[in-house]
Amino acid sequence: MDFRNFKKIFILFIGGWLLFISKSFSVVKQYEGELSFRENDIADSIDEVEGNRHWFDFNFLYYYRKPFVDTEGRFDLSLRLNDVDYIMFSLKEAQLTHLGQNWELSYGFQIVDWVEIDRVWGLGKINNRTNFDFFRPGQEGLPGVRYKRKLSSWFMFDIFASFLYIPELNPPLNIDADNGTITSKSPWAQVPATTANIEGVGVRQIFYDVNKPGAEDIIFQESYGINLRISPYEDVHFTGFYLRKPENSLTNTANVTLDPGDFSPIAKIEPEIFYHTLFGAQLAAIVFNDWKLYTSYYTSIPGDKPEDDPEIINNNIGIGISVEKFREEYVGAGFEYHVEETMFGFSFLSRISDFEKTSLLDKIPRWSQAINISGKWSFWEEFQAQFDFKYDTLTYDRLYMASIDWRPHRNWSIGTGFDIIGAPANGEGYWVVFRDNDSIFAHLKYLF
Repeated sequence: MDFRNFKKIFILFIGGWLLFISKSFSVVKQYEGELSFRENDIADSIDEVEGNRHWFDFNFLYYYRKPFVDTEGRFDLSLRLNDVDYIMFSLKEAQLTHLGQNWELSYGFQIVDWVEIDRVWGLGKINNRTNFDFFRPGQEGLPGVRYKRKLSSWFMFDIFASFLYIPELNPPLNIDADNGTITSKSPWAQVPATTANIEGVGVRQIFYDVNKPGAEDIIFQESYGINLRISPYEDVHFTGFYLRKPENSLTNTANVTLDPGDFSPIAKIEPEIFYHTLFGAQLAAIVFNDWKLYTSYYTSIPGDKPEDDPEIINNNIGIGISVEKFREEYVGAGFEYHVEETMFGFSFLSRISDFEKTSLLDKIPRWSQAINISGKWSFWEEFQAQFDFKYDTLTYDRLYMASIDWRPHRNWSIGTGFDIIGAPANGEGYWVVFRDNDSIFAHLKYLF
């Protein structure tokens, strides 16, 4: 059983469980959803990239509360069918929560909301990311049990524990073991090269031999952590957390040898699980009920590095390509202003740890020293506009996102907008390889 099948089974189990409970009791049911189609090149002015030309989205959020009994549930699911007929899915939440006078007990897939910058900047260190596209990475909850207890008006602790590990599933990779190829139906996947120019031989196809583990081999991994909150005032909270868990994606190492017959490269890929330790702190406050202010810090410390294959390294019969793991430290701050249907936000992020790319497999940090300005407002009752702008002052990477929607009927919405990546053509930042994934789009949504 692979990861996608395991997660599908878990989704059906949790969804059926919530439906059974909601039918078994007198429940005030609440849900919202949308079915939408989006065309990404209405101006006929950008490159049409497969997987990014158009798509269908389905989003469904269901939650319930039982009258007179303190039990709550949430089920949040998203699906996307792109123009190459590939379906991506994301289970954001599927959980039940029992509420006591001074405690909460939750189990299922749930978002661990311990630090704000992980959500705002899509760093993906704590929660998994939806990653249908990288403009809006979103968050997916982790499977586990969470217990919160308020010991006094000023002190609370929050514990998370799990024995299940589900890595990020998007963007997807398709591994063809027979033909030795790795492909993807998502323009956001970084697919390895298909050919190599061998000196004295010429161009040869690379054969990828992936030691693909079964789900049962790696899903049983533990995670545990604690978050402590001190509240000197009702709307002022200082928190500090510690979390030990597997990284949200598997890490690949590669050993490359040459076939003695035709000297074609054979790349043996070994997916590995890296653990990392996260700790950090945050100061957050609500001012005048409309302003949310925060400043955050956290660090990710990588675990032990998997050993390189001594046969490859010591006997010099090929090239060992391993990945180097770096300590990552981030600080950030920001605010959000909310009133009715209006939102305005500003945030800043700085990576204060060093990074040096030493291998083709090393992952470049998504953001280094960046600012973000975003906003949303409604006007004339039927129109809503929103924008989101991110700019990395170190790598000069930029994201421009904006849209406007018209809602002529409570069940229908029509909109247009753009998602644009700005990055130097020879830049060294994260976004340069995705420069063709722009869109000038129009969408139609059915809301229910």
